[in-house]
Amino acid sequence: ERRTRAAMARGTVLTALAVVVVAVAAAPLLRGSIEYEGQSATAKLAYIWSRVTADTTSHPWPSLLQLSHIYIESMSPTVDYVSDEFPDGRSKLIHSVGAVAQCAFKYNRAGNYTGLFEGADHGIIRMSSALEPDTSDTDDAPDSAFIPAAAFKFLRDGVQSGNFMAMHLLTSWDSWNIFSQPLSNHLSRANLDLKTKALGLKFDTVSDWAFFLGLSDFASYRQDGSRVARPNFPYQLLFYPTADVADRFPDRFDSYFTDQLETLASGTTLYNIYAKDTPGAHPVHIGDVVTTSRFTSSDYGDNTLFLKHQRFEDDLALRPEWLREGPTA
Repeated sequence: ERRTRAAMARGTVLTALAVVVVAVAAAPLLRGSIEYEGQSATAKLAYIWSRVTADTTSHPWPSLLQLSHIYIESMSPTVDYVSDEFPDGRSKLIHSVGAVAQCAFKYNRAGNYTGLFEGADHGIIRMSSALEPDTSDTDDAPDSAFIPAAAFKFLRDGVQSGNFMAMHLLTSWDSWNIFSQPLSNHLSRANLDLKTKALGLKFDTVSDWAFFLGLSDFASYRQDGSRVARPNFPYQLLFYPTADVADRFPDRFDSYFTDQLETLASGTTLYNIYAKDTPGAHPVHIGDVVTTSRFTSSDYGDNTLFLKHQRFEDDLALRPEWLREGPTA
């Protein structure tokens, strides 16, 4: 009888431990936690994608009152916070609604760049509009506030992800086709309206090069987490849409951009990536962005997924000679 009670007790303990293990495994990983960052790139991508697909409805666009908070809140988390999820209590006030897909960066070895430039298989692309577009006039895209962007996150084993973002303009496009224009991680301040100038001044509080995003972190760790002793990275990236996607959607409005993105198959080559090695260099084709899943709308992608911006000053600290070649912020 004593042996029976002991066996039952051991069974109860083992059952309790099993419940704890399952509960821990199912629990969301802590934002910015060491436990999360220590995971493999594959595990981190699986976690993010499970959250992305848990609710495939778009988060609401912010109201004008909510949007005004961007002029009050600190911009420091955008460039300083290290995590794949937004800090608690912070909302995505611009680029608030988009579509998310898994992707890979296929490097062709041109340029001899390092880190994730050597190839990155565990990526996320999120395509969005900076502001809520006005679709009431289907032919008048220039007045629509349709301002597309593509943000990229590539996961690495045991270290933080590599992130960058690309746009074409900071003002409305003259087309409803999200693939009608090339994108870049460097943007011009020319011909900005007053609202965008004010937003630029806000970003100026955290960088003297607010419209240039750095790439040195992307080149500093490979996807297996190994550190690069001497990172090699380009001055600028240019993303040219492939003909397959550029010719797929019309210039006039016929459906919402997230709905259009969801029609693209896994395995679609979205962009040919060109790099300028220095400010005066000729762009060279270094690889392509290829989807490894279909796009989906996502409340998590709109509300929680965080894509860190790197200060261009970090790049200049390693490449001070670029300043002598004349780039202007």
